[in-house]
Amino acid sequence: MLVLSSLALIVTLVGSVVADARSARAMWGSTIPIVVAGVDIELGAPIEPNELTISHQPAAFVADDALTHVPDGIEHSVRHLRAGEILTRRDLVSTREGIDVPDGHRAIGLPLDPTVPKLVAGDFVDLFVISDVFGTTGSAHRIDHPARVIEVTDEAVMLAVEARSVAELANAGSAGRVVIALR
Repeated sequence: MLVLSSLALIVTLVGSVVADARSARAMWGSTIPIVVAGVDIELGAPIEPNELTISHQPAAFVADDALTHVPDGIEHSVRHLRAGEILTRRDLVSTREGIDVPDGHRAIGLPLDPTVPKLVAGDFVDLFVISDVFGTTGSAHRIDHPARVIEVTDEAVMLAVEARSVAELANAGSAGRVVIALR
């Protein structure tokens, strides 16, 4: 009798847990497949398809621009992505498409010289401004945000930089006092 009572209690508890799970699932609504980072991906890094996975998430909690399939072509991240993070179109840039200048940024062109590493659209770079002290080269300081390469020609690179840095970069760039370092 004790065995039957225990078995009945277990069946009732399991049934209650299953009913609670179904009820919770119904409250969250249907799920949709979305793309998530399968590994940590560094800012500006090329993204391989095997670094992305498909996860099913409640539709109510997924951003409208979340990716629902792994994109074609080589993509680069525009920010650091953590494993498990949902990807949106804003998180990626393709080397095959034009790159828009983000809000709060401006496009600025800087001359290329032989010391600049090979750059492609979508790369992120650090910019160092070299200051003059009494007519001689002084110290260098890094602009406190990375710039994104928009376009590269034989003679110049077009960068998206924060608007607050444009005047300093334009002044230093015209005098050839900006060093570009690939991230």
